[in-house]
Amino acid sequence: MMDAPSSGGRHTLDLSGQQWQMEGIRPGQGVEEGFHEYHGETCASTYNWNGAETPGDVYTDLWRAGVIDDPHYGRNGMKAKWVLEREWWYRRQFRAPAEWDGKVVRLIFEGVDYSCDVWLNGTYLGHHEGMFSPFEFDVGPLLRHDDGRAQNGLVVRLDPPPRLYRNVAGRKFGWHGDYWRTLVPMGIWRPVRLVATGAVSIDDVYVQSAIHDHRSATVTAQVTLANHGPKEASARLSAVIRGKTFAGEPHAVELTVHCPPGAAEATLSARIPDAQLWWPRDLGEPHLYTVETAVTVGEGEPSDAVATTIGLREIRMERNPGYTEEEVDHPWTMVVNGKRIFLRSANWGGPPDIFYGRNSREKYRALVELAQDANINNLRIFGWHPPEIDYWYELCDELGITVWQDLIPLASVSLPEDEEFRDATYAEAVAVLKRLRNHPSLALLEGGEEMFYGAQG
Repeated sequence: MMDAPSSGGRHTLDLSGQQWQMEGIRPGQGVEEGFHEYHGETCASTYNWNGAETPGDVYTDLWRAGVIDDPHYGRNGMKAKWVLEREWWYRRQFRAPAEWDGKVVRLIFEGVDYSCDVWLNGTYLGHHEGMFSPFEFDVGPLLRHDDGRAQNGLVVRLDPPPRLYRNVAGRKFGWHGDYWRTLVPMGIWRPVRLVATGAVSIDDVYVQSAIHDHRSATVTAQVTLANHGPKEASARLSAVIRGKTFAGEPHAVELTVHCPPGAAEATLSARIPDAQLWWPRDLGEPHLYTVETAVTVGEGEPSDAVATTIGLREIRMERNPGYTEEEVDHPWTMVVNGKRIFLRSANWGGPPDIFYGRNSREKYRALVELAQDANINNLRIFGWHPPEIDYWYELCDELGITVWQDLIPLASVSLPEDEEFRDATYAEAVAVLKRLRNHPSLALLEGGEEMFYGAQG
């Protein structure tokens, strides 16, 4: 996971929170009415829009506004089915700092359920489909910078939600599963933010570790850079590895990278002589490190900088000794840092609430700690449920609980066989894997649980 940097280079404006408004209208009518023509001005015609919050969901915003009754009670969910027939518009004002003028500024959506269109200051930015994949837009030239008066207007139009799961399997979770049957969840369910950097930014940091004799480790960071300028740039890439849950000597490494316009890849590697390993809770302490990565072009502060939380560990599967393949159906045991572990596993039954706006970090912590108190050392997200929010994996990292992850929901349906569906689903899976792969708790991956329950042609 990439967190806020420890110093310089990257500046973030969080657009999540309660400063949003929302309104529903018949599909297609919002553009006709000019809902997208919003420049951050005070607009009397939208005084009657409901207040809204992101991350969240349409139903929770409507319930809080008194438009619908709580869908969890009685037949209220059936009474709220009219919500499915509308498109829902979200908007908010924000000020862009004056010092961002001239920087590369990206508008980043971490997750929207299910499909949407986005406008900034009346300019159409684009369309996105798929609730698990993040997406972003380069918005620097469109921003009005803060002079004490300038406001910017962000608008998101949510399409009416999909109604047939097989058409969106892998890009949306099975809302009709074991725990819900009435309404199709939808909303801006993960954070929205503006990120300002210099001309070269850090798009991804993937960290791997190799353990040597339980005492030392080699840490390798594969860094994806983006040069937003028109010419090749010579950049200095550096990484500092330091303990996050313990005190210890930091380890630094750097190299020079030549970045052509567009994407560039670089690899940094460092030896940690007295490594503090990440262990599942049965075997030891779940020690965590922070990898602080920075890229600098020329002199001065970094062009971008991010911090990534990791754990040093190796996981593999080994055959159980004393049996042939014919004598046992399940011959494998998970081995962490050379030690076997018996998994006392349970299925994680989805988010605390199917309506994202009713979840909280407190609810997540209470439930994961209950699993820990029940002596569970592995949690499995299976094929009905969405990949969880970052905080859930951070809790498992912190508590030493391994995660068995069904990568994307592909369960109990006959899937479309066309190439367009396959490519879109594959891209969604890649996006999820990139988001999760630095979590040391992520131990097992699978895909397509219960896929063969569907009728086969």
